[in-house]
Amino acid sequence: MNNRFFYIIQFVLVMIFQIMILNTVEVKSAVLIFGIPVFIPLIYPMLILILPSNINYFVMMLYALVIGFLLDYFSNTPGLHASSLVLLAYLRPRILSLFYQQDIKKIGSVKPTMYRLGFVSFLFYITFCILVHHLFFYTLQVWSFKNIPLVLFKTLLSGVITVLMITISQFIFYSNKSIKV
Repeated sequence: MNNRFFYIIQFVLVMIFQIMILNTVEVKSAVLIFGIPVFIPLIYPMLILILPSNINYFVMMLYALVIGFLLDYFSNTPGLHASSLVLLAYLRPRILSLFYQQDIKKIGSVKPTMYRLGFVSFLFYITFCILVHHLFFYTLQVWSFKNIPLVLFKTLLSGVITVLMITISQFIFYSNKSIKV
């Protein structure tokens, strides 16, 4: 399958799933704290995290900005998704270099999937990136130092569910026939 076609299909599916399902899910077991839902699973950072390792930095930042603006438009959250995702795109090359044993420029256009990094390295990579993204997102959402426990609670709860959903999507959509780097 053509890589651009694959990324377009992946973009459309993840955005529809995030906007139509995850943003509207009301978790019955979750508690509203100060009228704010405790968590909303945010799976869209996967679109940035699974991009090839040698992608043009400007293109990745622009892609993150477009994804964030679209989610902000449909979620009525001015700038929250865009700023969080651009921060993640900015930090991604530095974080990714921690989880590859080889130089990223030498390995070419490898997607950092679970089958390329290995399960444990992929789990650490995704967990670290998702926690950075969620911490920044929920800090901006709550925007108060007196609510730090709420921010941490929302970050951890939403982060665990998001990491679980991204890991499940790796089992569903990516092949284990990939060569491990």
